[in-house]
Amino acid sequence: MSETDIVVQTKGLTRCYQKFTAVDHVDLTIRRGEIYGFLGPNGAGKTTTIRMLLGLIRSTSGQVKIFGESLEVKKKEILRRVGSLVESPSYYGHLTGQENLEIARRILGVSPSNIEHVLERVRLTNVADKKVKQYSLGMKQRLGIALALLGNPEILILDEPTNGLDPGGMQEVRSLIQELSKEQGVTILVSSHLLSEIDQIAHRVGIIRRGKMIFQDRMETLREMSRPRMRLGVNRVEEATRYLTKIGWSVSCEGEHIWSEGLTNQETATMVETLVKGKFSVYRIEEVKQPLEEIFLGLTGKEEGL
Repeated sequence: MSETDIVVQTKGLTRCYQKFTAVDHVDLTIRRGEIYGFLGPNGAGKTTTIRMLLGLIRSTSGQVKIFGESLEVKKKEILRRVGSLVESPSYYGHLTGQENLEIARRILGVSPSNIEHVLERVRLTNVADKKVKQYSLGMKQRLGIALALLGNPEILILDEPTNGLDPGGMQEVRSLIQELSKEQGVTILVSSHLLSEIDQIAHRVGIIRRGKMIFQDRMETLREMSRPRMRLGVNRVEEATRYLTKIGWSVSCEGEHIWSEGLTNQETATMVETLVKGKFSVYRIEEVKQPLEEIFLGLTGKEEGL
């Protein structure tokens, strides 16, 4: 991976409030064109990290680089290329969607044609002349994303964009994020406390707990952690484990069972046949899969909840 592939990078990013450390030496890497899921329980430090990425608050220590440049040195130039939706979108309820976008357009100094373009992208064209106070929560979230897209950003940062939405609204926002990534090539950081949300859209994921980054890798790597294991109930279990290991099987003995990972149906049948030929009695075969949610809770701590 070349340096030009990395569009957001932090090193040792830390934010302290007196004796409380909200973000603790976070090293975050986001690659060009990907959807990066920033995952963690409520209060884990996601929003504080995002605010530092956007220059809304200063870090206590550490470094933020966006497009290979220091945010501290070139903040204005960098943020022209970044769109964001942090917490609830800001809008004027008594104005229409179109009018809200027009105000933002004038501030940004972009072309009037951008309004029509972003309304299309977030599928709000047919309600552009409707007052925002009459919008559903999902429509308001999409308007917030439209405001973030108005300046044609190369990076889009979305903090809990599906929070509070009904299932239909959540699906709408998920689909929009995937379209922006796939069709427009926008690099997207999306934060959430819901693993199910991130699992459906992210290419890579970073998990933060109590201000510390505890996992950062491909989403597929996290899924592999939940792959099924085969559990066999066998008599003389320790002897049977040694017998299988001696002839080349990768197995372990845990309690009263033999365990093995990654077996196909045929391999499972062959292992059972091998045990029977070795004069062992196989009285139970079970596939045990740890749910992805359990993996997440194990990493973040069950006591913190979701």
